[in-house]
Amino acid sequence: MSNNGSENQKIEFPVSFVLKAIMDNSISEDEHKSKLKSVFLKLEIVYKSFSSKLSTNGKYISISVTVKVDDRKTFDELYIELKKIPGIKYAL
Repeated sequence: MSNNGSENQKIEFPVSFVLKAIMDNSISEDEHKSKLKSVFLKLEIVYKSFSSKLSTNGKYISISVTVKVDDRKTFDELYIELKKIPGIKYAL
């Protein structure tokens, strides 16, 4: 089996990326965005450019936002805090 090196890749900080959160559409989009903003503010993460898209059946909403994370600790804390948001299914 060949190894393309992807298993050993490390994230270099600071890093900017598009965070995509898949959320239950029974909660308003504005409320979801507000919860995400609260996490970003708590962790002092710079964010911009929210966009959203409904799933085909309308059950879920995908919210994308560009974020800048300065270090590994903050990166890990971000995903811990995201898991606490009501209605979030997963975040990439």
